[in-house]
Amino acid sequence: ISCITSYTYGGGIRSDSGQCVLSRICAFNCCSTRNGNSYGQFAYINSSIQNNVNDSSITHTLKRGKYPYFALYLYNGNILCTSVNLTNNECYWYPALGCYRTSSISYSSIVNNTANGGYGCIRLEFSSHCIDTCNILNNYQESDIGTIYTNANLFIKDSCILGNNKRVFHVWSSGKITISNCTIDDDIFTKTRYTGSVTVNKTIQRTFN
Repeated sequence: ISCITSYTYGGGIRSDSGQCVLSRICAFNCCSTRNGNSYGQFAYINSSIQNNVNDSSITHTLKRGKYPYFALYLYNGNILCTSVNLTNNECYWYPALGCYRTSSISYSSIVNNTANGGYGCIRLEFSSHCIDTCNILNNYQESDIGTIYTNANLFIKDSCILGNNKRVFHVWSSGKITISNCTIDDDIFTKTRYTGSVTVNKTIQRTFN
């Protein structure tokens, strides 16, 4: 799929159905040229029941609109991302992935994505989320907000998080991040930002097995 539109939601795909599964899709150079906010430069999926993306590659989305968010935006439903490659994407905010509600992200690579003018790479909101056996590498942002932003409970395990510039974690409100058996940069926790009532002792559990 290679698609350029001027819509607010979805550069290549938009779905508002109860169930949506994207499988074995290659997306290249999808974006919205809208002169304002736009969401999901490749896909905006709003599914109340099932919301899955499997065995797919999303690359080279470009910042052609004014304030694009996310190459892939999964909104609501039972969100499952398995073996997804999000590489070399560019947005103003969060160039890789946004999940709104509970998600599981596994065996995926999120590499060399750029927030051009804004911040972040991955945004996970509400309920709980799990990142399992993923590579989150060399993502770049201009502003000093976390590569991974969450206001939810986030469990990261068996993953590699290296080479991301500026802050890596941004924990908002009552969010909590637990990290287990991961390969990370030595200074990753000195770059963590906490707001609201969240403190370091309550939000970060470092376990290396």
